[in-house]
Amino acid sequence: MQSQDEYISLPKVKSNKIDNQEIDLHWKNLTVTIKMVEFLYIQLQKEQSRRPKVTDPLLGLNNEKTILNNVSGYAKAGQMTAIMGPSGAGKTTLVALLSKRYKPGPNTTISGEVLANNNKYKRFNDFGAFVIQDDLLMATMTVKGIQFLMMSETLMFAANMRLKDDLAQRMSRVDQIIKDLNLRACQNTLVGDNIIKGISGGEKKRTSIGMELIGDPPVLILDEPTSGLDSFTAFICMNILKKITINQKRTVIFTIHQPSLDICQLFDRMIILNNGQTIYQGNYGFLLDYCRQINLNVDIHSTPLDSIMNNLNEAFNQGDNKVTHANYKIYLEEDVLKFHSQYQGYHKRRTQTSFCQEMKFLMKRQFINYVRSPNLLRSKIFGSVFMLLFLGWLFWMVGKDQPPQDENVSIDDLSKYLNNMRGACFVCGTSAIFSALGPLLMLFPIERNIFLKEENSKMYRVSSYFLSKVMLEVPMNVFIQILFSIALYAAFGFIWELENVILFTVISVSVSLSGNGLGIFTGCLFKDAKQSASLGPILLIPLQVFSGQYANLASIPKFISWVQYISPFKYFLEGFGRTQLNDAMFHLDPSGVELSPWTYYGMDFGMWNCAIVLISIAVMFHVFGGIFLKLLVNKINV
Repeated sequence: MQSQDEYISLPKVKSNKIDNQEIDLHWKNLTVTIKMVEFLYIQLQKEQSRRPKVTDPLLGLNNEKTILNNVSGYAKAGQMTAIMGPSGAGKTTLVALLSKRYKPGPNTTISGEVLANNNKYKRFNDFGAFVIQDDLLMATMTVKGIQFLMMSETLMFAANMRLKDDLAQRMSRVDQIIKDLNLRACQNTLVGDNIIKGISGGEKKRTSIGMELIGDPPVLILDEPTSGLDSFTAFICMNILKKITINQKRTVIFTIHQPSLDICQLFDRMIILNNGQTIYQGNYGFLLDYCRQINLNVDIHSTPLDSIMNNLNEAFNQGDNKVTHANYKIYLEEDVLKFHSQYQGYHKRRTQTSFCQEMKFLMKRQFINYVRSPNLLRSKIFGSVFMLLFLGWLFWMVGKDQPPQDENVSIDDLSKYLNNMRGACFVCGTSAIFSALGPLLMLFPIERNIFLKEENSKMYRVSSYFLSKVMLEVPMNVFIQILFSIALYAAFGFIWELENVILFTVISVSVSLSGNGLGIFTGCLFKDAKQSASLGPILLIPLQVFSGQYANLASIPKFISWVQYISPFKYFLEGFGRTQLNDAMFHLDPSGVELSPWTYYGMDFGMWNCAIVLISIAVMFHVFGGIFLKLLVNKINV
């Protein structure tokens, strides 16, 4: 074990009083109760990812479930405070309340107060940082960065978002974080995921911690920092936290499950919960004396902590539970209730840079992620090429089959041609929508969780993230769709006149952007990312039905025919067709009666009207996407 003198020190971002502040957290009489109906609903969401059925008999209960019961405690600057307890003890709820991340439902009651240096606070991000249990990092980014791309890689990106220093100081800060978190060996390696090979689990955890340490927070709260790590890697992570605690006088609080002896010896204070109540709170070194006070035998082959945790389990205590809240009140609670921080007030940290700075680095990161996402690029390239070859072969030179307009034609020949034309136009527009929608449904749910984590820590604004995403994806979609539409136009044998080609391309691009906007819109519609991803294609089904491809729009009942007016399929189907048959008029054999294709189709909106509406729909979906993204953030961060 290292001595205290051997601990390395992390440098300060600045030397002013704001960054040197020390903060004690103190909570008093925290109580959280939840009605049984909502408690069951939350449990079912966690365990089965479904809503409880109305017929479930337990939904009629009015009993309340107490998550925390009059819990008080404190965590001092310069100390590591571990929060422990069996499953369901209330550990996660407690740290969620301390970090202001608890999302109460309508049937939830919360009482008590949480103080920072004897003052109430509304936003934990004003002075603290929270590291979630899951390491949500961009898999396509490296830990630090590769040469000229490094400005938007993981740790440099965090520095650029959080620090207002010049570039040299930001780079120096990142280099020092990498050194002190022992990330030098992997600083130029991709973070990785299940598809992309990257750094190890312990390195990901340290990188996640490093992203929060960039801003030099006085208080750091972590949810299960050793989860998923082996004992040696877990010790390395906890030892690093110990160094930070000692040398920077930081307040470090974390939940942990079954720590090893080496890790336990790093703790300054321990809080043990059981059934929402405190059963131990004090220094780790006092555990053995406390066991003696309550007459709890400590096995010579285990630690006092093991004996306490075993005594909480009915399978071990044989009905003789000595580690109780009652004993805690007798021996320990008085010292806790006497606590009063020696500090008064705190200074708010400024954790965001300017809007232009955010846009600059967000767009760089989006571009790198786009280029390095193998599945995204493969799906776009393969999908476009496959659809081009398939549709080009299926409707090869369909435009050349147009019957002469100055001669009588049979209704069968005319129907065959018009149906083929409508089919070609329909699949062209449909492929444009799905080519933009498909990759978003695959990538956005993953990226969305990263965005929500970073936004919750106030790394950047919602508006800068949304605009950077749109400004990058729109040009790429436009470029790909222009090439795709011109190639299909040639394969279909359509009329090679400049106005027709331009209009066909504009409609095709507008349709593609509608799919892009729809993907973002559905991705922000629900809290559950999987639910949002599965909703996109389902929303397209009724819009497709009212396109005019499957039924003549003039024959649809009026009470439901209004759906056609919000369907992009209707407008691109008519718009594409009018680029070839806008003023066409055919004479039927043998009567010579004139028939317009638009009478045959039941469409009469107009070519340029269709183009304008399609552009409006594309803009509308993107605007709604931005609005719902903001609402999603507000809904999750309440």
